[in-house]
Amino acid sequence: MKIAGITYQDGQTNLLLKSDSSLLVNKKPFYVPEDVTRVVAYPCVVLRVCKLGKDISPRFARRYYDAVTIGLHIVAADRLEEAKQAGQSWVKATAFDGTAPVGTFFPLEDGENVAEWLEGVQMTMGEDTRINMQMQFDTDQAVSEISRYMTIRHGDMLFVGIQGEAFLPKENDSITGMRAEEDIFYCKIK
Repeated sequence: MKIAGITYQDGQTNLLLKSDSSLLVNKKPFYVPEDVTRVVAYPCVVLRVCKLGKDISPRFARRYYDAVTIGLHIVAADRLEEAKQAGQSWVKATAFDGTAPVGTFFPLEDGENVAEWLEGVQMTMGEDTRINMQMQFDTDQAVSEISRYMTIRHGDMLFVGIQGEAFLPKENDSITGMRAEEDIFYCKIK
């Protein structure tokens, strides 16, 4: 299983790769490493791949994923700045354990649109901070873009960045997601 994705930051498209140990499921908490002083969380739509594919055309991309949920792409901001300044790989800032919490997957019916599914989702941090949950770009285009660089396989998870600002969770913050009065996502920062 791979965890891959696309995020758009500062007007640039970034390919996202994470290790399988980055996946955080079953409402387990995210533990901030002791040497990290600041984490940044980017809300994402997460697609579950159901079919093998390479260099997929956007018009056929919908055939390659069968379920959707929301998740977070967590980055150690201080490690990222160090890596950028030193010209090193960003892996130590983006792909360490637990940096990809995901919610409950929902099967997509034929013809169901991810953007429409997302309209019914509300994500909050604590009691006051609401997180904007609107599609930034087309998910089929994102699947096509990812498949240009790597073969996607059954069981892979593709993170697609959504519109809105990243947020800065702190120790003991809880991030929750709901859809139609149903809890679909929970992550506690420890």
